[in-house]
Amino acid sequence: YAFFNSLRAYLVTLQSKTRKLQKYSSLYLHNKEFLIFLLEHL
Repeated sequence: YAFFNSLRAYLVTLQSKTRKLQKYSSLYLHNKEFLIFLLEHL
């Protein structure tokens, strides 16, 4: 029972970490496109 609880907690933390990673990667991709746009229009 305690094993399942720890497993669930681990999955929850993993989920939040992946969500943060997705947010950061999407921000990075957006900024990369923006930088390319700036460089092309200088």
